Amino acid sequence: MSEPKKHAEIVGPFVALEYSYAVIDGYKVPYIKLVTLKGENDGRTEIHLDNCCWIIDDHELDVVLHLLSKAMAVAAGYNCHGEHSEPFNPFKVRMTSLG
Repeated sequence: MSEPKKHAEIVGPFVALEYSYAVIDGYKVPYIKLVTLKGENDGRTEIHLDNCCWIIDDHELDVVLHLLSKAMAVAAGYNCHGEHSEPFNPFKVRMTSLG
């Protein structure tokens, strides 16, 4: 049985602030920074958005980021997040990892 397609990937961490970006199907999700937790919280990730922070288990991260990216784009007045969205949209920024 094949595994389900993953939409989200994490690009980073960036050394200065130890955060990563959320990328859905190759498009960066604006306004979100991710911090991978270690130690007793290993296997969990913090999602930082504005002044809010959620701690999510890594196995739920794909679903949460996919839903959050779509909801944020629609709430901002765009038709969707990613490839089929309108031009000049902050939810249509391409990214790729280098490895």
